[in-house]
Amino acid sequence: TAIPQEEIRQELKKGIYLNLKTEAIDCIKKEMTAMRRLTKYLEEKEKSIKTCRDITRAVFEEYLIYLKTEETSTKYLHADLCRLRNILDSIGKTCDYPNLEGLFLQRDIPPTRQPEFKVYSDAELKRINASIVEMDEQYA
Repeated sequence: TAIPQEEIRQELKKGIYLNLKTEAIDCIKKEMTAMRRLTKYLEEKEKSIKTCRDITRAVFEEYLIYLKTEETSTKYLHADLCRLRNILDSIGKTCDYPNLEGLFLQRDIPPTRQPEFKVYSDAELKRINASIVEMDEQYA
């Protein structure tokens, strides 16, 4: 009910029904959140778009700019865009909208942050291992 465009709401139901067969319910919830964020943007900035068939690459690029400059409710842009791509692909397949299948480019989704590995010297490792023996089990 949080999606103001009735046609997009019906298309989303079809896409979610397709995804329910293969995905966990938490993934579906996050896809719906990503779609709600997109439809909120469409309601504010692109009032002429009432169905997913009307979403073009130009509109999507404007949405990406909006996400990176104005929207601050999501910290995990990579995951959010992956979920949005997944649900829009499902909507494109179920409703036969070819414009949704080529909507995302690889560079649209920012890369995930790579972990930094900490390196310890041999002397530090010896001190850690020597003190582990003397620690309580819970801390060791």
